[in-house]
This record gives sequence, structure tokens and C-alpha cells, in this order.
Amino acid sequence: MLRLAHKYCMETLEKDILVILENRKTTAGYVDLIVAAQIIDSRPTYERAVEQLCRSKPLPTLERAKLIGVEAIHTVMRARADPPRSRVSGLA
Repeated sequence: MLRLAHKYCMETLEKDILVILENRKTTAGYVDLIVAAQIIDSRPTYERAVEQLCRSKPLPTLERAKLIGVEAIHTVMRARADPPRSRVSGLA
């Protein structure tokens, strides 16, 4: 649905979908938000979702990790290995 809303410039529908995804406070919800941010090419939403995923438990499943890609899952794994660092500093 989000892909169609973004492709056909349905901004209201796109925003409504993002609000729903941003309210899902689970590992799966953060993964879905990262995928949504990638679809709409929103770096702020992407960084916010990765930051939240870094703090969530449990880790994403292999299937969900494949959805978000290497960059995001690497950032999550690095943040969990070294918590004092800025968690999204590798997302430049």
C-alpha cells in the first residue's frame, strides 16, 4: 500500500501509514518502519527507526534482517556490541 501511495503522490495516505508504523513499538514494527523509510526515501525516518531498533529486543529475525539490508543491520549489531557510541553515527 505504501509503495502505491508514494508512487502516485498520495501524501495523506502515505502520512497515515507512517503514523501507524511509528506507533508499532516492536522489533517487527521498527523493521517495517525502516522498510517504509527506504520506500519513501526519508533519511530522518530511517535513522529514527534504526535508532529505535538498536534499543529493541529481540534482534530481528533473519527474514526481517534481509528486508532492512546490510547497512541497517550492521548498525544495529555494532550498537549492541558497543553501546556507548552514537548508535546511528555509521549512517552517514
